[in-house]
Amino acid sequence: MSHSRVGAVGWRAALVGALLAMAGHADAAIYRGVWDPGYGAPFDDLGWKGFATLQLPDSCLNTVGACTDPGMSVVDATVEFYNINDPSQTVLQTLEFDTNVTIYSMTVNGTELTGVDTGFFLPVQGTIPIAQYNGNDYYFQLVFHGAAAQLFYTNTPTITPACASGGFGGPVLGVCGYSANIPDVVYQPVPEPASLALMLGGLAGVAGVTAVRRRRD
Repeated sequence: MSHSRVGAVGWRAALVGALLAMAGHADAAIYRGVWDPGYGAPFDDLGWKGFATLQLPDSCLNTVGACTDPGMSVVDATVEFYNINDPSQTVLQTLEFDTNVTIYSMTVNGTELTGVDTGFFLPVQGTIPIAQYNGNDYYFQLVFHGAAAQLFYTNTPTITPACASGGFGGPVLGVCGYSANIPDVVYQPVPEPASLALMLGGLAGVAGVTAVRRRRD
């Protein structure tokens, strides 16, 4: 075997080893949560379909119960408003929440994410008629509590809705309240396509180099 071929074999082995190591040592797992309830009074026609992407550090995996770790984060959190009487569920407004939110804990069961506890996301104003009461627009604030998501409304933008003090209680119609339907969030793990794509791209490059060198030899 020529020196060039020996060098190529060693280089290929090193690259493949590095790519496999990269794919196998991610420092966090990503989960996608979805929910889709109707709101209820005072927005009886309002549906609020939600999506959230969360990052859970590997240190929390393979445990049971609540985990606290500074590496926990919300990557995105979105609510889509639609009319529940519309079979097509056409999106009428999208609320995109600031992800700079306090995360108290994430609850896991092995590699399964089963719940999240957060503070309130900053308020986002509703601008469509079915999110109005007596002709007034309201601000909406998302919060995760255990297995559930909840959407508060308030007539005044605040960090914490006044009716949230002491838990989910004390609504005042037309001033502050929350969805009559409190949905459980279904969390699913998200694969790591970036690592996989990088690994496959690297292996394809190795195959190309090998083919060229074989033709030269």
